[in-house]
Order: sequence, then structure tokens, then C-alpha cells
Amino acid sequence: MSNLPRKAVLRDGAEVTIRQLGRDDEKALVRFFQRLPEKERINLHEDVSDPAVAKRWCQDRDPSAVLALVALKQKRICALASLHKPRHGWSRHVGGIRVAVDASVRRKGAASLLVWELVRHALDREVEIITAEMTRKHEFLMSFLETLGFRKEAEIDGFVADQKGGRHPLIIMAVDTIGMWKKLKDFLHDRSFAGF
Repeated sequence: MSNLPRKAVLRDGAEVTIRQLGRDDEKALVRFFQRLPEKERINLHEDVSDPAVAKRWCQDRDPSAVLALVALKQKRICALASLHKPRHGWSRHVGGIRVAVDASVRRKGAASLLVWELVRHALDREVEIITAEMTRKHEFLMSFLETLGFRKEAEIDGFVADQKGGRHPLIIMAVDTIGMWKKLKDFLHDRSFAGF
């Protein structure tokens, strides 16, 4: 992505650097995962409490299938968002996003900045629909995505298993990428984010 890395300013005036997750980010990513509340880790689809997951994300990720972006505040990862796109098959026009935000920057625009970059990338890769999957415990994420135009498409009981064996309903949200792009531009413009 030619526009990254770049600096941006959050709503509270703090400066962050937006860039792709790199091979040298493994330790910082482990620390970020450790700061996330347990109920939010499940949204990342893997047991991110295992340091081997951070290693794989940094070392073995296929950039043609997964674009992972981070926001860094004073060299510390404070937000992570990723776009997952199948390269073949009947859903090659669909991409899935995952978002996680440190409590220190929540509601300050970090997630919006990362999602903005992912949507821009999705349009370049002809992704027409973006989906997000979560459980009911992720009210913050659902509310955030709704402001960007996502709508709930399905809820499947017992589909998600947590680390303790508990079962939760899977909620699937989706948005048309072109519509989301317009809504996200308006959202960021109305809130006067620097750099947009």
C-alpha cells in the first residue's frame, strides 16, 4: 500500500502511525493481545493468548490473502485491523474484517482510521462486500460497525466456542463496500480527522 506508513491524529490529539503489521512486530503484538479483555480476544478467531499465534501472524501471513494493519502510539500497538480475502471460489468478491482496539484509544478514532485503509484496499482488490463476525459480547464493535453502514445479516446459535468450552451465537454483519466507502469518508470528515 503506497500511502503507508503514515501519521494520523486521533480525536484526543494523540498522534499515531498507521502501517502494515511487520515481521518485527511479534513481541509488540503479543503485548497488545495480552491487554485485550478475554471476551474481545475471541473476535480474532484464534487463541491469541498463545504467542505462537502472534508469531504466525507476523512471520507466515500471506499478504495476498490477508492485509493486517496496526496503529502505533509511541511505538506501542494500540489497534489492529485485518482484511481477509479468498483468492478463488464463489466468494472471491467478499472480504472479512477483524478489528481489535486497546482500551486506551477506544472511541478516539483508531478503529475508523484502520478500517478506512482496509476499505480503500478492498476497493482496489474488487471486494464488493465486507463481512464481520462476532458474538453478542462485542456490543462496542457492533455499534461501531453499524455507524459505518454494516447491518446484521444472520445469527447462528452455538456456532462459536470460547477457550473454556462455552458456546455463543455467531453474529454476521455485512456492508456494500462502495456504500461503506462513502459513509466512512463522511464519518471521518465530520469528525475532522487530520490526514483526510
